[in-house]
Amino acid sequence: MSDLKLGKKIKLQTLLKTMRLPFLTLTLSCIFLAIATAINQGEDINVVDAGLCFLAALCAHISVNTLNEYQDFKSGLDFNTQKTPFSGGSGALVEYPCLAPMVNKAFYFSITITVLIGLFLVFKHGWTLLLIGNLGLIIIIFYTSVF
Repeated sequence: MSDLKLGKKIKLQTLLKTMRLPFLTLTLSCIFLAIATAINQGEDINVVDAGLCFLAALCAHISVNTLNEYQDFKSGLDFNTQKTPFSGGSGALVEYPCLAPMVNKAFYFSITITVLIGLFLVFKHGWTLLLIGNLGLIIIIFYTSVF
């Protein structure tokens, strides 16, 4: 079935499945914990910067999930893996293979948002953030193929 014949609801459901939404709570928990720790240590929290960190972290997590789904589908791994709740992917692209390009675009969109926020924070707070950001990008890009 072609992408054009699928309804918006199926496209959205497929995209959300490949983002692996239930696992994004880990990202939110980590960022909340970091902010709570900073507050506990008496640091002033810039609400805008904290919000941008939340958004960048969510987009980074969505990036790694969508890229993993796309690469596992393209390599054929999704067709040979027994799914469990924690491994084997969402199965969304096996069900709707014509939506693989859409998921790949979601990866590029989310990684772009991550990079743009990261660069903004680097310019605002210093180049040392670039080291952490670059490490994060390397992990996202090579998560499936190397790690």
